[in-house]
Amino acid sequence: MCSLQLIHSSRVGASPCSHPLKEAKMAKYINSGLISFIKGSIGDYSFNYWRGIPCIKRKPKRKRKFHLNPHHKKTAEALFMLQYYWKNMDLKKRSLWALYSKRYTKMKTRCKDGLCTHIGNKMAPYHAFISVNLLLISSGFKHIYTPPTGIPVKPPCPSTDLLDCQIHENKVEFYIWLPHSYHTNCIAQIWIRESYRYSYIAQIIKLSTSKTLVTISQVKTKVKKKMSLKKNVSANSGLQLIKLENMESCTLYIQMRTVADNGEFSIPSPIYKLQVKSTKLKRKTPKRILNFFRNYY
Repeated sequence: MCSLQLIHSSRVGASPCSHPLKEAKMAKYINSGLISFIKGSIGDYSFNYWRGIPCIKRKPKRKRKFHLNPHHKKTAEALFMLQYYWKNMDLKKRSLWALYSKRYTKMKTRCKDGLCTHIGNKMAPYHAFISVNLLLISSGFKHIYTPPTGIPVKPPCPSTDLLDCQIHENKVEFYIWLPHSYHTNCIAQIWIRESYRYSYIAQIIKLSTSKTLVTISQVKTKVKKKMSLKKNVSANSGLQLIKLENMESCTLYIQMRTVADNGEFSIPSPIYKLQVKSTKLKRKTPKRILNFFRNYY
């Protein structure tokens, strides 16, 4: 063993009663006569050279901080649970998921074509099991162990009275319903996007053949300094949930699809482009336009 002698502590004001290496960030030391060179780490301490002087440091303990919102936390827990179920699944059920994944190998999907997350292209049985069950869990249904077998009867896409290129005031209201009945429970995922980069599920509505009112009064967006907002809305970094009545004007893209509790889903609806204007915010005329009319007249 090497006998070490502590001769300096880089931390000022360290208590003499406490251990010097616990209080100090770095300390010089003198090797014994048997060992003249030491480099590396032993336990929680590392030996190195600083400006040609041998020194000993305590290894930093770094703790990664994850800031997960409730939606991301729920998705992470569901993904961990599904991975555990797939690991303990027998070969018969895995073969059924392999047959299920082959249905969608010819489905050509691109992210820019729609707002909804796509299921298609070349999928392995594992990815089919994870994607379908995540879709069910996000829709409020329970996960399934076996996929639908036989000839699939897909649920119909929800019908709506929403029209493209409409102008709404303060909020968006429309009705949705099923064009015909389906043999299992169905819900509608209302996907919304304020810009082309980020889309999310705004609402999950239970579907039936009777009409159901959908109201969208707020949207997730990235607040910028140039946006016309109320004074109580701060321009912080990241996405914020802002009421539409607090925004002077914005363009929304809405898309919906039907999800059944048996794992089947409908083709996404067309994308509706809407404009929402606020009647509570007074639109100010720019100063350069006012100055132009004053000088002209």
